[in-house]
Amino acid sequence: MKLDYLHMLLLLVPVIFLYRLLVYKIYDRLEKAYLTIIYWGLYFYGGVGASSYEVEWIYSVYFLIFISVFVFFYRLKYVFPHAVKNAIGRFYNARGATIFDKPASASAFIYIYLLICLTSLIYPSFKLLNLVHPPAPDLITALLGTIETPSNINIVSKLFFYLTLLLYPLYLLCLNNFATKPLKLIIFLFIPLYIDYCATAYVGRGLILIDLAVWLLTVYKYNKKIRVPLITGFCILTPLLLVIAYSYSIARAGGEYNVTLSDNAIETLFYQEVNFAEGFKDVVNSGQHINLPGFMVWLVTLPIPKFLIGGVNVPIITFELSEIVIGMNRHDEGFWVKLTGYVTESYYIFGKYFFWVEALMVAWLAKAIFYFLRNIKGNAVLVYYVALQFGFMFSRAGLASVMPTFLNGFLALYVYFGLKVYLSKQKFA
Repeated sequence: MKLDYLHMLLLLVPVIFLYRLLVYKIYDRLEKAYLTIIYWGLYFYGGVGASSYEVEWIYSVYFLIFISVFVFFYRLKYVFPHAVKNAIGRFYNARGATIFDKPASASAFIYIYLLICLTSLIYPSFKLLNLVHPPAPDLITALLGTIETPSNINIVSKLFFYLTLLLYPLYLLCLNNFATKPLKLIIFLFIPLYIDYCATAYVGRGLILIDLAVWLLTVYKYNKKIRVPLITGFCILTPLLLVIAYSYSIARAGGEYNVTLSDNAIETLFYQEVNFAEGFKDVVNSGQHINLPGFMVWLVTLPIPKFLIGGVNVPIITFELSEIVIGMNRHDEGFWVKLTGYVTESYYIFGKYFFWVEALMVAWLAKAIFYFLRNIKGNAVLVYYVALQFGFMFSRAGLASVMPTFLNGFLALYVYFGLKVYLSKQKFA
């Protein structure tokens, strides 16, 4: 991948200007960190690739319009996010500490959650021994599982899976009790991921990176005395992390690999992370767009477990875009998912003149969630997790990667806090 560095430099000028506007007069350090993660994630995954010689200049125009709309709508004073902020600030903490703030009850919740996670290794098949002898990564089987609809759905296992999904944000709130204990924090961050890997023989590289980043950011925030050795150690270990990331990307596809770091490995990793813009031209030239009514049905039904509405025909955006870009049907042998980034996705969903609507949606959602979480005691782990969902997951895979998390996975969190605020309002009315 060859980059036009003059193009990159010229693009950086408005990007830096827009960032300054985004964080202008924001004095809350956590919000500034939240916005910084999201914004520079949008730039890295959506903007760096714009400088490729293989990407037409018009893509840069779409990219700049997208992030401009994001900045503008985030800085607007919405009524709903501020109403959420004020309600939580006044009533959520009015009744004192919650089970997530108290170390004893938080620890109990953590262990209960992990026991629920372990059910995937017990039912429908016994795989507990995989904890001791983990399987080799198998991306192909995992991909087939997302493409093919099973003829008989195991309701019990799906219910447990959905339960772990709903409780995960609450689990992250509990982990904030370990913010000053780096070793415990990293262990409990990665245990659910390891259990999932042992059950499915696959875990996304992005999920590993998100957990690692959440740990690094949280430890840095709460442990001032070890900030210098933490950053020093991270810089020293970065080459090893690159080796592991490159090796895992090959191993999960069933390839043979050598655990070595070379210029080719670094170039390959970099290309994998910034090449999303290359698919934009193919999608534009195809003239294809999403089935918009189906997309709206998908959004509306996200809070409902899919095993309850399996017959609903909704678009799978990442598969549809991959079919256009690589020219293969998802059922063809050798098919793989080619991520195209949020700019291409926004064009595919909303078209040439309304692609910016996706930026509006993301800005509103990012602000609403932050103001929902900001006054909750011990929220840093969860706030960093949300920021990385936008800055990493959304920037690479678009709405399809984050909307299920925020409209489905966070449902129990919304209900819990809504009930707590309501009960507090009733008490102090």
